[in-house]
Amino acid sequence: MGVKDEKGQYNKNFSLYHSVGMSASPDFHFHDYIEIYLSVSGGKQFIINDKIYDIHPADLFIIKNHEIHKATCADNIPYERYFLQFDPEFLLSYCTPKTNLLQFFDDKSNSFGNKIHLSDEQNIHLINLFKKYLNIDASFGKDVLEEIYFIEIILYIAQLCYTNKSLDTNYYSNDYIPIVKQLLDYINLNITEDLSLDHLAKEINVSKSYMCKMFRKYTGTTINKYITARRITEAKRLLKMKEPIATVCEKTGFNNYSHFIRTFTNLVGFSPMKYAKKVREK
Repeated sequence: MGVKDEKGQYNKNFSLYHSVGMSASPDFHFHDYIEIYLSVSGGKQFIINDKIYDIHPADLFIIKNHEIHKATCADNIPYERYFLQFDPEFLLSYCTPKTNLLQFFDDKSNSFGNKIHLSDEQNIHLINLFKKYLNIDASFGKDVLEEIYFIEIILYIAQLCYTNKSLDTNYYSNDYIPIVKQLLDYINLNITEDLSLDHLAKEINVSKSYMCKMFRKYTGTTINKYITARRITEAKRLLKMKEPIATVCEKTGFNNYSHFIRTFTNLVGFSPMKYAKKVREK
């Protein structure tokens, strides 16, 4: 069953949606914008790059641009969440010498945690901010109100990050099994190397069929889909750094240039050359 109720407001620089449904999360995916994800109903697990989190009601997740991620929801239970997406560059004009709004959303360190569990008071306040934004009508000044309410939301979340010390902890779900964590760790540390299923099974010392079965059971997708998504996000990062396309192909573990071009185009929507041109023109 698909989403049964979704309400949203879209702006070219940011958007907010409230969604309730029975459907599972999309497969591992990634994007150029930052995503703020508030779980209302709770779920099963949220995998972000190599981190595995349990999902409880009032869990707030911060997903940096280019982090691959996938949420899974419990069977036969309505899945309710809010998700806010925004272009990090849009926030620059609202930063001041004393207040860098991006510092909590654009952390490049590997120790960056993605999850904060909100108190009842914090959760209610944030949901009320979301509702205020979603209920803006089409009257005069709508665009101005959108920006004001958006910044109010971002500022409140930044304040939560500033005061909440558990942001960098509690990475791993209580329900994960060591094989899945071993795979995520190994893949992320060796993204340029041979990551064939035979090689991975040998590295973690289990049969290939058991390894694939367990990974799919706990993530809802295949090992190869995860590897491909992870490699493409790294390719986008390198292209932003003005690396030559052939070098990017090599550094992301694609042994075949044509295969790299085809895979990148299918997942991103345009070729590496067009993507590089697009991000450099911004």
